[in-house]
Amino acid sequence: MRLVEELRGAVATDNWKTTLTVENRLFIAIRKYKATGEDYPISEDDISYRLAMNHTLLDLGIRPEPENYSTAFPNYFKQVVDLFLNYGGFLIVLLVIGEIITREFENKSINLLFTLPLSRAKIIWSKYLSALIISIFTFSFIIAVGLMIGKLFGQEGTFAYPVLVEKEGHFYYLSTIHYIYFVVLLFTIMLLFVIALYIFYSFIFKHILAALSAMIATLLGGYQLGKWMNWEALSWVNPFQYTISKEAILYQNNHLFYQGIPITLLATLLLIVASIIRIKRNLN
Repeated sequence: MRLVEELRGAVATDNWKTTLTVENRLFIAIRKYKATGEDYPISEDDISYRLAMNHTLLDLGIRPEPENYSTAFPNYFKQVVDLFLNYGGFLIVLLVIGEIITREFENKSINLLFTLPLSRAKIIWSKYLSALIISIFTFSFIIAVGLMIGKLFGQEGTFAYPVLVEKEGHFYYLSTIHYIYFVVLLFTIMLLFVIALYIFYSFIFKHILAALSAMIATLLGGYQLGKWMNWEALSWVNPFQYTISKEAILYQNNHLFYQGIPITLLATLLLIVASIIRIKRNLN
């Protein structure tokens, strides 16, 4: 109770350093209490995370911000990146490029392309690059709007604000700017793969809803397979681990976030080659 009263007093005076220090003492007391076999509505993982975050903020001399609804510009910008690149990113991609790629198969207008003096490989590559450019433009616009809103209405902050990465059960500090960079990098690499896979599915199903359904099922299935199979070597051969790129960065207990990049790029190239072979066979 004494620690709780101290915490209330620190919060009331808006002394964030004292607040974090007392919070840490309280979490340690709770951990000792739970060690006696008693129950408390805070998990050990939450305690470890909060202790690590508080210590990092104190060491860096950075005032804490709300985790999911901060108005500080760097933290807000991270929230925009997380929302649109991690959770809604590939669904937006599929909705944007679905009409471009698959509609020609539905109305058979793609046959007009085959009458042009273009190689089948150039047709596939042009479709791939056009879908990629449109996707990049779409997300650049979304991120630019987020930047503008954050600059106009956000508060001051720092891109050195810590993001904690868990490796082998221990927490390590990653700055917000580096976190954003890695999320964008992994999302871009996965975007290359997703577009190539969707083009391949378009040749198989030749219908927008069927191709979209197959894509969503594949992304979810591949992602869940990686979560279900606790096999360390899987991180080298499973491109679907980047479906939610932030998780590949924040939780690196059985892998390092960059291990799946080579196989993702290789799978992208193989899918494009497979699409070229498929279109040639369809014409013969």
